[in-house]
Amino acid sequence: MIKPLVAVVGLALAGTGVAAGIYLALPGGSEQEAVPQVQATATAAAGTSTAPALTATPTTSGPTPTPKVLAADTANPQYEEPVLLAPGDPPSFQISVADEQALAEDNARPQFSGTVNGFRVYAQKDYNSDRPKYCEGDTIAKYGAVEFLKFGYLVPGTYAHGPQSASWCPNGSLAAVGAQFYTLYSSYGVTYFSNEKAVPSFASAQYVKAVEVAGHPGVQIGPLDGSTRLAFEFGNGFILIEADNLPPAELQRVTEGISCDGC
Repeated sequence: MIKPLVAVVGLALAGTGVAAGIYLALPGGSEQEAVPQVQATATAAAGTSTAPALTATPTTSGPTPTPKVLAADTANPQYEEPVLLAPGDPPSFQISVADEQALAEDNARPQFSGTVNGFRVYAQKDYNSDRPKYCEGDTIAKYGAVEFLKFGYLVPGTYAHGPQSASWCPNGSLAAVGAQFYTLYSSYGVTYFSNEKAVPSFASAQYVKAVEVAGHPGVQIGPLDGSTRLAFEFGNGFILIEADNLPPAELQRVTEGISCDGC
């Protein structure tokens, strides 16, 4: 699988203090495996992006009591204990020998850099120099736990260690909001960004393709050795979905259920 680039939305990047997405991974597959076409109903109202108010009440699904949030106004708010959001048995996932071989072969190729469907895709190895800037002066003024992203579907057996985390610019505009989920076998994260449509690529051009999500242009990187990134236009910004060891059908169902308040 592809190693995570950073831990969680809202964590300060070294020397910058900016919010960043969770770069995890998703369904694996050999070089010959077809990348599933993701269809989604992820839409949001047009208009000016509204910064959500700070709250200690996360979005959850299922009969779960509102958990206690520790340090709700920090970059990495956490629950007192992990919270089960979707009961049931999580789907298993296994990386094959062919997947590992495909990754080894792709590591010998240069990581893709270019423009796909209006997204600037840059090599992950150049993250520090090529990443998009957040806010004027590349500074984040405030962090906090929010209710913003809504999920019509979460994978069975999904837990969260904390609520959604948001970051705001000095002028009060929203920079990013992210939610991170875990099952026994997988991790997956959904992040809304309001900045430049830019996504780091962990793979060569062979694993990068233009996609369309509910009529919205996007780009998909992977699957490669259990990893995929899917970014698509959403409201006044874009959504980035990243997961590790999640079956393609589960990725599609998560994508189809995404909505938000005020994007």
